[in-house]
Amino acid sequence: MTLEYEQFVQQLTRLAESRELYKNLPLLRHDLVHSPCCLHLTVPNSTRNTGGHIELLIAFSRVYREPLLLIRVWATTALDGIETSQLAHSAETMATLCIPSYLTLGLDTILDAQYPHALQGAWYSVHPCDTRDIVGDDVTVRDTYLDRWVSVFLLWVCR
Repeated sequence: MTLEYEQFVQQLTRLAESRELYKNLPLLRHDLVHSPCCLHLTVPNSTRNTGGHIELLIAFSRVYREPLLLIRVWATTALDGIETSQLAHSAETMATLCIPSYLTLGLDTILDAQYPHALQGAWYSVHPCDTRDIVGDDVTVRDTYLDRWVSVFLLWVCR
């Protein structure tokens, strides 16, 4: 089963507005972006001593017609009492996140000007090629597909 973009938009909007997603996630911030439709989440990075935060973006892959999870890790440092954040795109940093091995991660997504400026740039992505096998392919639950996807693909954030 694959999703059409319109189904994705409906399910993501419902999920974002229901607050069901936020019960188990230690969110610092969440924003539903409407064009193109995606959900931007910010959670604390509790896996490292450097502080910082993790950005998650639930977007849509038009190629695979599946939800797509994008990840950026920010490290926070302080110098003379002034905190700064910088991207921490290294294999060592990503390994500390304890992302399950059944999710294939790669630094291979660049968001361009069709996205808001703050979201543009390089992101790690969880490759959507095995999504149907991981989440399930039962057309009778098509209306809750994104709920099931979130329960599988964001479970590691709650640890």
